[in-house]
Amino acid sequence: MGRKHVGMATILGMLILLSPLMCKEIQEKGPLTLFDFSRPDDLKGWNIISDRLLGGNSWGELKPSPHHTVLFSGTLQGENSGSFCMTYSTRKQLQLRAFSGLLLRLKGDGKHYKLRIYTRSNIEGVSYQAGFNTRKNRLITVFLPFSSFIPFLGRRVVRDWPILDQSSITHLGIMISDQVPGTFLLEIYWIKAKSH
Repeated sequence: MGRKHVGMATILGMLILLSPLMCKEIQEKGPLTLFDFSRPDDLKGWNIISDRLLGGNSWGELKPSPHHTVLFSGTLQGENSGSFCMTYSTRKQLQLRAFSGLLLRLKGDGKHYKLRIYTRSNIEGVSYQAGFNTRKNRLITVFLPFSSFIPFLGRRVVRDWPILDQSSITHLGIMISDQVPGTFLLEIYWIKAKSH
């Protein structure tokens, strides 16, 4: 075997040995799926909360669709700024320090929604929020950088509060709090964490 062929064989051998490591590196840099609603188990543990807890009349529901997605729908009632409805996941540890933000694949109704992040501390009910707009009957992917999330207590921004600690995220919520009464419908395909 000539020197040239030996060299090529050596290179090919090294590539074969390194290929699993290279694939692992590529996978680690890709998005991390947190919730894929085409999998029935990913819907388990999600709950609904609304302003009925505060004496309001809004309501909502969360149910699977024939398209292997989940439908978050309901009605906001009342013209005051206290009307809201939210779906939220059960508490679990989400280690997202190595990621830059969250991706949501969804089809909306043209209304404005908010993604809420809760952390282990969750002191005094403070959560971190970032808003996003939807396009009516259009499938879109929304990216929300972690740097865009602002601490809120209810509807009030909390000043002088620590920035979001991505290593202490425990659960997520999607909320609508439109001041205009009426129905809403948001079809959610998946939620992923985007790497840097």
